[in-house]
Order: sequence, then structure tokens, then C-alpha cells
Amino acid sequence: MRLDEFAPVGGRATPAAGSDPVGGFVSGRFDINLWSLSAVGSDVDGDIVNFANNQSYSWTIARVTGGGSILGFAADLFTINVSAANGASGFSNSLGGGSFSVQQSGSDLNLVFAPVPEPGSLAVIAAAAAAAWTLRRRSR
Repeated sequence: MRLDEFAPVGGRATPAAGSDPVGGFVSGRFDINLWSLSAVGSDVDGDIVNFANNQSYSWTIARVTGGGSILGFAADLFTINVSAANGASGFSNSLGGGSFSVQQSGSDLNLVFAPVPEPGSLAVIAAAAAAAWTLRRRSR
């Protein structure tokens, strides 16, 4: 599958501005508009139940089947809109500083949410880096 032939699972791809809708995705850009729906109904805006902005998530949005592979993937080809856009009301849950991206995993394209690391995790990483630096300095 080439990215200029991309069609999402259960949906349709719309060419980004400046691309050719007949000849494919000339510009190679894809806009993904996230729209969160509540548990009230199938078309009711609202927070996603059980979404925690301190956890990682991954959703498969496209899959190549039949032994094919994804060619030409680059994450920067995807723009993910979490605010209201193109008729979608946006993603209403708090992101807590986290962010969405599109990543390739084998023959899948996944929408991935990455939370901001907790301060405790950053402290552990900083301490490990300081210890490694100290050991390296002593070995010289």
C-alpha cells in the first residue's frame, strides 16, 4: 500500500489542501480530525468514558492485508486536529499535555496517544543519566 492510496478502516480519506483528489495525494498530507463521542448516544459529543490522559493508547486506523506492506510512511505527513474542524466537534477530553501521533507498526497504521511523563519518571531518568555520567567520568 502506498500512502497515496490510503483509505482508513471504516472511513474515507480526504485529500489535504493543495493535493489532487483525482490523481491521489500529490502533497502527501493527511488531516485526521478527532471527535470524541459520549456514552449517551452514537452521535453525541462528549468525553470518552475511561480515557485517562496519563496512560498510553494505540488504535489501528488502517491495515494492509494480503501480504502487502506500507511504503513511504512518515509521521510528519499526518496532521491530527483535536479542536473542532470540518464538522467534527473535536476531542473533548483533557489531554493533560499529552499528544496524538500516527505511527507505523508492521502492516498497521496506528493512532497513538502519548502522555506526558510524570515528574517522578523524569527524576528517575535524570538520576540514571547522572549516575552514568559519573561512572564514565571516573573510568577516564
